[in-house]
Amino acid sequence: MFEFTAEEAHLISQILETDLVDLSVELDIAVPEVIERLPLVASIFASLADHAGIHGLPFSTYDAMDLEELPSSQRTALAQACGTPPTVKALMKQGTKAYKVLAKRGFRSQIPLLLPSFLSPFCRWLEHQR
Repeated sequence: MFEFTAEEAHLISQILETDLVDLSVELDIAVPEVIERLPLVASIFASLADHAGIHGLPFSTYDAMDLEELPSSQRTALAQACGTPPTVKALMKQGTKAYKVLAKRGFRSQIPLLLPSFLSPFCRWLEHQR
């Protein structure tokens, strides 16, 4: 079973609950009446991985450095989830396309807003799932 580090748990505790709920709704996750952040975020990660496989993940130019800083095993897990080669260039190319698709949908998606905060723990979660 995946366990969040103390640092990751602290990061998740700083995210607004309404943002987590909005992201859950966007990813078709049933939101419980009483929200327990870490189990909810684990569910978000599972749905986000599915979303990545179908639509890719929206990365902006601001995310390139964060992608570079990921351990190669985590970048590889992320690339596999997105269906791209495990290079920052490939992830950014796919991410630009995914970002444009979300922009065309005409509503403010929580995915590009929260993905930078989630990137490191999400990639660690992906690596753990392999």
